[in-house]
Amino acid sequence: MGLLKGLSAGKSKTLPDDPDGLVALLWDPSSDRKAVIAALVKIGAPAVEPLIKILEKPNIREVHRPVRDASATALANIGEPAAKALVRVFKLDPDLAEDALAALGPPVAELLVATLSEKNYYVRSRAACLLKGFGWQPRNDEERLLWDIACERWEEIDALSARLGASAIEPLNGALKNLRFFLPNKKYEIATIAKALGHTRDVRAVEVLLTTLDYIGYHQPEIEREIKFALSELRNAHGVTVTEIILARRKQKESSATVVNLLMDLSWSWRAEDVPALLEALHDGTAEVRYWSAFALGRTKSRDTVEALVELLKDKSGFSLHAPGISVFNIEVPGTRSSSKFCIRQAAARALGIIGDPRAIKPLTKMLAEEKDLEIRAEAEWALKSHR
Repeated sequence: MGLLKGLSAGKSKTLPDDPDGLVALLWDPSSDRKAVIAALVKIGAPAVEPLIKILEKPNIREVHRPVRDASATALANIGEPAAKALVRVFKLDPDLAEDALAALGPPVAELLVATLSEKNYYVRSRAACLLKGFGWQPRNDEERLLWDIACERWEEIDALSARLGASAIEPLNGALKNLRFFLPNKKYEIATIAKALGHTRDVRAVEVLLTTLDYIGYHQPEIEREIKFALSELRNAHGVTVTEIILARRKQKESSATVVNLLMDLSWSWRAEDVPALLEALHDGTAEVRYWSAFALGRTKSRDTVEALVELLKDKSGFSLHAPGISVFNIEVPGTRSSSKFCIRQAAARALGIIGDPRAIKPLTKMLAEEKDLEIRAEAEWALKSHR
């Protein structure tokens, strides 16, 4: 586009002296647009808003390109008084204002820095290009993270996120929301951001990770693995708080798929701090959630869970999976030796066997005497042997 040269040249014609009248002439194909632009530039700041309104019109980019280009040229030549308004347009559509901002040069750099945190991926990317052209460099870790995301320099965001903690979550979340629309081409980038979220060690990262896991639907193993490692890292930092968030999602959604998968995949690392949330999950209306909560309670080895698990021995419900023989981190899972039927009381018996509290002996003995199912009997026998 460039700055105006010889804008006063053209037909000799009396022009309006108010910005609205001049802007109206831009829509007239018979008018001398160069002369109109020169008059608008001479008026200066009062002409900015009428010109900006043209650029903000729907479909201005496709339908009225000559009017759009004339408006942007006028704004670029008005200079600094138009800078803030041009950035406003840039946020709506970078293509409408990028050349004008480039013409204004480094003085608009500070205004553009704020656009690095915009939700729109294209806005962030074009802002980074402009700033790079101005020779701008990030001055702190917050700006560096925004800059690296906008420039797609993923190799550094892990260390930056660890240093920034909670401050890194919003920009990382914004990047995730954009990138997930480009799956499967952006698997590496999303997995890298998931890892970085774990390193923030901030509990607010949990919801971001769970939302991403819901979106990908367990169909991207590389991303799923990094999300689960990140959740494990956050649990190490926050314990029961993360467990509560995971289980609270069961109350918010009809589907229990995410909760069940997390209970299953993280079951190797449950600890005593997780007990209150897991005990509450034993009353969930879905058999899968109750089953894996009981299984997880066994891994905590907390004796405070014995009474609840003994009560769960009476739960005769179960569920089926498509394939038998499931194992979790090489831990044998009750109910999978010869069939795909999972029974709640098997998980309860296994948990009681792992905990080894003598209060479980009598109810387990009763269960063994009354139970006819061979696999459930075998689980009760194993639990009783564990008490010896």
